[in-house]
Amino acid sequence: MPIITISRGAFSGGQALSERVASVLGYRCVSREVLVEASARYGIPEAKFTEVLETLPHWWERWQESLRLYRIVLQAAMCEVAQGGNLVYHGHAVPIIHKFFYITPVENPGIAFGMDFGPEFKTTISILTIVATIGLLIYFIKLRKEDFFIRLSVAVILGGALGNLMDRIFYGYFYGYGTILSGNVVDFLDLRLFGFFLLNKTFGIYIFNIADIAISIGVSGLLIAITKKRRETKQNNIAEVKNNLTTDQGEF
Repeated sequence: MPIITISRGAFSGGQALSERVASVLGYRCVSREVLVEASARYGIPEAKFTEVLETLPHWWERWQESLRLYRIVLQAAMCEVAQGGNLVYHGHAVPIIHKFFYITPVENPGIAFGMDFGPEFKTTISILTIVATIGLLIYFIKLRKEDFFIRLSVAVILGGALGNLMDRIFYGYFYGYGTILSGNVVDFLDLRLFGFFLLNKTFGIYIFNIADIAISIGVSGLLIAITKKRRETKQNNIAEVKNNLTTDQGEF
């Protein structure tokens, strides 16, 4: 049962090559996402899938029964996908800084921090995101006379929110697996800080996108700007009170 694997990098054309090879040979074309879905059916979260698939086990993991079971289940998921052979598999994390930063394209069906409420809530989440984005846009318009740094921070947040919103609205429809408002957000920046596994969840491995960075920077900048403005307002009020007291004393 022939199986062809193609390791591809971001913007390398590997997906198009895989699809062409599969078309010529009459094989199935299987992406990394299909393997992720198969692993999910066995209860392996995507972050754990990435860690187990691409990282060699440490010596202390030999005594951790849960991790050993994860690797066995992952093998079962691979066998499920490869059953019958005649397939072309493509997709792999691209190391930028070894064991620290990778390019790993994944689809996030949930919201922030990987929280997923299930496919039945995807449209609801998209609608709520649209409402929140419109509210943020109205708030931005009302800030025309505010400090530049506050307006810039809100603009950066709005840009990031719009980027993720476009994925939620159109991604599923364009790629033929869903309707309008049922798409997943595409994340690809894979940061691996320490990979700590606890309570059936992996901590320290975060996959996000540029829109997420923009939102984080914008929120941080907005908090700094608001804190600075409140401090200046408080100082101005204190100075005004002191000036009034001085004026009153001068009159007496």
